[in-house]
Amino acid sequence: MANNRPIHSIKSCGLDVAIWENNFKDGTSYSVTIQRSYKVESEGWKQTGFLRKTDLLLAARLIEQAFDYINGIKVDKAGTTNDEF
Repeated sequence: MANNRPIHSIKSCGLDVAIWENNFKDGTSYSVTIQRSYKVESEGWKQTGFLRKTDLLLAARLIEQAFDYINGIKVDKAGTTNDEF
């Protein structure tokens, strides 16, 4: 995560899935992080990696979209999918 910014973000209903590109000498890999935003009255907005039961189905859908996005990048770069990383 050299540039410290995700290459793409997918947000919905307080959940944020970020896609990170990691470049190595032998190729590129991708990783995904997920955060949930919540509001504390006296402190404002906070983020956590903990998900509630009610967040799980939406989180799964967002992660599926991240998977599709990453596979799209791999196809664009190589012309075929490469599931090595």
